[in-house]
Amino acid sequence: GAGGTGCVAASGTLSFQGVDGTGATGTYTASAGTITSVILTNGGSFYSYAPTVTVSDSRCTGYVIDATLSDSKLAGFTRRISRVVTSSLYDGGLVVGVSVRFPAVPT
Repeated sequence: GAGGTGCVAASGTLSFQGVDGTGATGTYTASAGTITSVILTNGGSFYSYAPTVTVSDSRCTGYVIDATLSDSKLAGFTRRISRVVTSSLYDGGLVVGVSVRFPAVPT
């Protein structure tokens, strides 16, 4: 499933890699080898595109974490990440902003 498999750590941090943007942070929890929750702790700033999201436990594989950007750029502010979700915890509907799904672990 989109929560992945093989996770050993019960919790850890999220990393955000993209073509631009900085400062986004987050955490996750895992149970029975699968990511069960993700929490955005800082949306960062200056994101033009949703970044790729990875977790700190390199043993986790096969998961997908969606990063949603705010639309604040339209109001004259820099765009930041407004939400992160795993596909298994979210029905795929869009929230306000631009939601793009990326494979979280590069192949």
